Amino acid sequence: MEEKRLEILKIIKPIIEAGGYELVDLTLGSGKKPIIRIFIYRPEGITIDDCVVVSKAVQFELDSLGHLGRYYKLEVSSPGLDRPLMTERDFARNVGEEVRLFYKNENGDNEEFEGKIISSDKRGVKLEFEGEEKFFLWDSILRGKLIY
Repeated sequence: MEEKRLEILKIIKPIIEAGGYELVDLTLGSGKKPIIRIFIYRPEGITIDDCVVVSKAVQFELDSLGHLGRYYKLEVSSPGLDRPLMTERDFARNVGEEVRLFYKNENGDNEEFEGKIISSDKRGVKLEFEGEEKFFLWDSILRGKLIY
């Protein structure tokens, strides 16, 4: 399933970015009629018209390449307020905000850390909690969630 997801990402990401959107996430559901869920973002927000434009462009490309056969369901939407933070851009966009970070520690165990996002760069994310700063490498980060 992950291989198919990466294949679809490679096809649709340039289409979405050419339209001025950022691809936030892509999920695949299985079954007789697989569901492709695409989450898009842009700073001024996402409208229903944006979802329609992206859906038509992506559907045209997927249909013309025939990777999924004829039967699949395509959903395009905004990731919403409670979306996970996954990329450098997600974290950079939210510098100064409180976040719960899910990560793998040096032993490979899942852990959580809460703090304010100080910075995000190509190496990772720096968070601050009660005066202590902690840096997390991208390889260890699973996702972040804004705390409201």
